[in-house]
Amino acid sequence: MASPKRFIAGAVCPRCAEMDKIRMHTTDDDQQVRECVACGFTDDTPVAIGTGDNMAAALGLGLRRGDVAISLGTSGTVYAITSGSTHDATGAVAGFADATGAFLPLVCTLNATKATDSIRRLLGVDLAEFNDLALKAAPGSEGMVLVPYFDGERTPNRPLASAALTGMRSDVSREALALAAVEGVVCGLLEGLDALIDLGVEPTGRYFLIGGGSRSTAFQRAAADLIGDEIQVPANDQAVASGACVQAAALISGQSFAEIADRWELGAGLRVTPNDVDRLGIRSRYKAMAEQSLSFEELESPLRVE
Repeated sequence: MASPKRFIAGAVCPRCAEMDKIRMHTTDDDQQVRECVACGFTDDTPVAIGTGDNMAAALGLGLRRGDVAISLGTSGTVYAITSGSTHDATGAVAGFADATGAFLPLVCTLNATKATDSIRRLLGVDLAEFNDLALKAAPGSEGMVLVPYFDGERTPNRPLASAALTGMRSDVSREALALAAVEGVVCGLLEGLDALIDLGVEPTGRYFLIGGGSRSTAFQRAAADLIGDEIQVPANDQAVASGACVQAAALISGQSFAEIADRWELGAGLRVTPNDVDRLGIRSRYKAMAEQSLSFEELESPLRVE
């Protein structure tokens, strides 16, 4: 028996998130129907379940098993798709699920473009000038190594750590200092990739560079050179929003995520090939200095609690 429409106190609309805008009534065939007076939502409206930011970015890239995504924002992340869950007793790798029924092991660092911004301010240049300086330096930064733990670090878990710059000589150049910052950030994220590999991730596919820092040609060059493989910088710089669109399209069309990724050519963009550089030497020097700087953390940090 049909009933009048009544508002449901405290109910939140699943589409627009407005509270107290949902009303319900019963139809002649005893079906209960909800509708939102704010946005027009009804129970017949399909609603995708949503997901997290990195999971949405994976959808927006069309990330497949074997692919790796490296994101350069204020902080940095590196992640991949796996068919099984990962378990890291050290806590370096977060064992997330993705948005497709698979898994998304991920490493997050606290210092990415915030580190290069710190050195940029010291050099007194804008973003474009900093990028040009870093590109003019030879790979290896004239022997300098910057460990960019400016305000502590999340991976490795060193909340009291600070940044360390070593290898500086009297003939130091502004160009080399700029590149040292870029290489330090990339090396830190590649340490995260090594942690993923230790848990069984096999990077046999594409490498994506995303996030605000990915627009920097200096970061693009350093990433390709230090990985030793081609990287892709998607033309679409809104991978997370694209992932939300993929979810909605899959719900409406009934197509698989992979089919939509192929049809939309997700992840397509600039390809950067590596140069022949001493990547093992650069990375090994970074690793050694990172371990050394951490050994002085408790002695040097002004935040140390007695």
